[in-house]
Amino acid sequence: MKIPVILVEDGVSYERSAIEAWLTHHNTSPMTNMTLKDKTFVLNRNLKNSIDYFVEQHEKSKYTKDVSHTISIGNGASPDSLRKHHQQLKITITLLGDSGVGKSSIIQHLRFGNKLSILNHSSTIGVDTCIVHLKELFENRYAVDIHVLDIPGQTRFEAVWMHYFRVCHGAFLVANVTCFESLESRSSIEGVRS
Repeated sequence: MKIPVILVEDGVSYERSAIEAWLTHHNTSPMTNMTLKDKTFVLNRNLKNSIDYFVEQHEKSKYTKDVSHTISIGNGASPDSLRKHHQQLKITITLLGDSGVGKSSIIQHLRFGNKLSILNHSSTIGVDTCIVHLKELFENRYAVDIHVLDIPGQTRFEAVWMHYFRVCHGAFLVANVTCFESLESRSSIEGVRS
């Protein structure tokens, strides 16, 4: 359905064009087959909103899926061949999360892919930065470098969290899905967004 309407007399929702066509040639309800005294119908706003939301989410997920198949990431900054002849975009992404939730593992994976297997990481004390680039030009115009920042997870570094949260273009909250408490210490970041 695109434009759902409710036939007032039978209370059933129909596609507007379908019920209009039906009522042109019939004087009965398509669902109950009862004779209609009134052929009035009204927009079913709740169903219309639900349909619009579903279509919007479907389009977003389709776009994300299409883009994810076309984006390829390389280690380090963009090669000179891209940087010399094209405008550059630098995107900064901050990884937020408690100690031990996997931020350093994400950084290591970005740097080395599956070539490195370290089961134990030491806690990050300073800010660890990993730079990756898009192998293809974005919109056929821009060489894109992505700086991913792993900041310390201990609560004593809250000022560091806030600073890097303010200066980044986006952030990922990394948490341990088996430990709800790993989300709680990030509640202090909420005030930064406003």
